[in-house]
Parts: sequence; C-alpha cells; structure tokens
Amino acid sequence: MNKNTAVVPNQELWQGKRVLIVDDSPQLIITLRKIYENLGFTIAGTAADGLEALSAYASLKPDLVSLDIIMPNMHGIECLRKLRELDPKAKVLLVSRLAKDRQASSAYEREIPEYIFVAKPVDPQLLAESLRALFSPPAPVIPSAAPSS
Repeated sequence: MNKNTAVVPNQELWQGKRVLIVDDSPQLIITLRKIYENLGFTIAGTAADGLEALSAYASLKPDLVSLDIIMPNMHGIECLRKLRELDPKAKVLLVSRLAKDRQASSAYEREIPEYIFVAKPVDPQLLAESLRALFSPPAPVIPSAAPSS
C-alpha cells in the first residue's frame, strides 16, 4: 500500500460519512477520491470551483467538504464563508498548497482554525489527524463545584 492510499486507524469517527471534493485539478480529485475512500468515506460528489461547490452542497448535503483554496470563479476562502452562511455547522477541510505557507494560513487564523488546513500533496496520516479534530465531539464542560458554606 502506498503513502497516498494507506488506511489509518480510528476511522470510526468518520466511517461511512459523505464527502464533497472540490478542486479544479481533475488529477487531484482522483487522488483525493482514493484517499477519502480508503479512509472510509463515501464520495457524495465533486466540484471544480466554489460556485459549483455551493450548488453541490445545497443538493447533496455532504458530511464533509474537502475544499481547495486557489480555484477559478470563486476561491476556497470565499466559498468557505458562504458555506458557513448556508450551514454554520458545515465541516470543511481546506486542502491546498497554501497550507504550507504559514503567512498565508495565519492571515486567516482568527476566522479559520489551523486544524482545517491540509497541505498538498496530501499525506493521509496528516489528513486523518485533521479529520479527528474536525469530527471529534467537543469535550464536555464540567461545571465547577460550588464551595460549601
């Protein structure tokens, strides 16, 4: 099994979930499709730009959107903002060469958590780490005990 298709442990967090892959590179869509399928995802659909992604999201209702940043018609950051307007709980990973550029990713740090940036070429192990962060339930808030009088 090669690096691009290796199955990772703990896939139960997202096993059987549906992903929409958005990238303007047909070759990268093929690669991402294989990686996501090997991680246990079902491919809900694909889109070549942000405009197609918005339309596909509305009709397909995927559990995850794998979103490139640099695309024609509507870039990934604008698409992410619009997806969040449509569905504030939308789960999105930004899969881009820009993820390696700390200056570029830090420019959005207040708006976008770092764990949703995944660098190209995609390492399935690093992708799985981001998926765990994205799909893990939030830690329960434990109220502090009131001091006894």
